[in-house]
Amino acid sequence: MPSQPSVLVCSPNWLGDTLMFLPAFQLWRASCPETRVTVLAKPRIAELWSMVPGVERIIPMQEGAAGLLRTVSNVRAAGCNTAYLGPLSLRAALVPFLAGVARRIGFPGHWRRGLLSVVRPPIAGSIHQTREYALLMTGRVPDAAELRRPDLRVPPVDIDGILGDMSPPRFGLFPGASRGPSKRWPPEYFIEAARQMMDCWKGSILIFGTDREKALCSRIAQEVGKGAMDLSGRLSLAELAAVVKECRLVVSGDSGGMHLADCLGVPLVAIYGLTDPAVTGPIWTRYRVLQKVRPAGRRIARASRAAEDALRTVRPEDVLRAARELLENCGM
Repeated sequence: MPSQPSVLVCSPNWLGDTLMFLPAFQLWRASCPETRVTVLAKPRIAELWSMVPGVERIIPMQEGAAGLLRTVSNVRAAGCNTAYLGPLSLRAALVPFLAGVARRIGFPGHWRRGLLSVVRPPIAGSIHQTREYALLMTGRVPDAAELRRPDLRVPPVDIDGILGDMSPPRFGLFPGASRGPSKRWPPEYFIEAARQMMDCWKGSILIFGTDREKALCSRIAQEVGKGAMDLSGRLSLAELAAVVKECRLVVSGDSGGMHLADCLGVPLVAIYGLTDPAVTGPIWTRYRVLQKVRPAGRRIARASRAAEDALRTVRPEDVLRAARELLENCGM
């Protein structure tokens, strides 16, 4: 009797990229319901995969030379016969190659073509990254209508214990971005937008961020004043998802938090500078994208004065107007 197919999915390394990857994974999973799935992910992303149905095992990607060897050993023990490589890095291709995974499917680049057994051709032109990931997983570029919002099984958490007296309606802010200033709306604009939302709807402001964004989030919370809470670095990914689901609306730049709100179906105002929302923007049901300059493509420096200037063209009053229209259209 032939053995059951077993697949290794090498997850993208960032929250936003992984959330854009999940619809492609779901599309592939629907066609292979009996296949055993092992996910290889960096520790900060592994918790997200624990909320995804259809995953049997999660292996953490360990750092350093010794960590690489331990990761290879763990992947070899999983007994996978096919690997799909979400990241474009050399390391992502090296692990399944050294682990003896027979079929290694990915896009070329970063001197790794020789480590791939199936090379997906790069796409000419710009399409949304979710559809590009679908090409990786299925070998074709699907119509957007074939893709479905990620099915995230968010576990129950103690919302009252986290938020205390932060009364509804609650509005979420994601002022940070892993790509740095080139994707960050100015903090003073977040502060003014938060004040305008509180004047309009009362309620409270929840400010989300990572440990590295504590200073930024703390400044915004302090200057907004009463009714604002800095949650940066305090939440697990499951807690973050649960709290975001409690928000009436989220305001964010092009960040992982933006994609999380989009995937959870929370009304979203997304602020873009030079990055292209047609490639990395929200794609589900309840959002407004604010952008006043022509996108400049994917390759934008982490610190780009032109990108920062482009973000400044979106004003706090633009955000309030978009939020009002969005909530009215959602019947909220």
